[in-house]
Amino acid sequence: MSMSAGSSWWRTSLAVLLLACGSESDGLEDSALPVCDTALPVTWDNWGQGFLLTHCSGCHSASAPDRHGAPENVVFDTEEQATESAATLLRLVIEEESMPPAGGVRAEEMALLEAWLSCYAE
Repeated sequence: MSMSAGSSWWRTSLAVLLLACGSESDGLEDSALPVCDTALPVTWDNWGQGFLLTHCSGCHSASAPDRHGAPENVVFDTEEQATESAATLLRLVIEEESMPPAGGVRAEEMALLEAWLSCYAE
């Protein structure tokens, strides 16, 4: 199995596991979420940073040439900046599906985002 095929398999398996476990909580209050009990660790390094670079940095990076109206104080260049906005990210990306404005976040990515911000982000 090639490296990319193995990586894809791992991500798909994790996403299926997370989707199967689900959560009815709004995220950060309950550290005993079902998704936290069974999910493999999702970290800034192995997932969060790449997700934010792909879906958010066009508007929410300090170096973005055109922030397209994004508030100046909402920046996700570091793990700390992202986790400080965890509740807002969960609400806008997962609950309301209003971010990113162009869409494109798959259900598997939403499950991983929820696991990272609800269970493993520090």
